[in-house]
Amino acid sequence: MFGRGASDPFCFVPNGKGKCQDRFPNPKALVNELHLNGFKAIWMLDPGIKHEEGYFVYDSGSKGDVWIQNVDEKPFVVDIPFNT
Repeated sequence: MFGRGASDPFCFVPNGKGKCQDRFPNPKALVNELHLNGFKAIWMLDPGIKHEEGYFVYDSGSKGDVWIQNVDEKPFVVDIPFNT
C-alpha cells in the first residue's frame, strides 16, 4: 500500500469514463509540469484488458480483431485472480 508522503508513489489510472480526460486533457503537458516541479513520473501500460462485453476497450479490440489468438484462432484469455 502506498502512503501520501512527499516521496511516496501515486498511482493515476484513467477509468475510461471521461473523468480523467476531463480533468487531465493533456497528459504529456501534465507530466512535463510535474517534472518542472521536481516530481518523477513514468508511464506504465498494462497489456491486460478486461474480458467483458460492454467494456469499451474490449469492444473496440474485438471490433478491430486485434487480440492475440490461440492456435484455434480464438482470443487468448487468462483468468487473473485479484485480492479483495
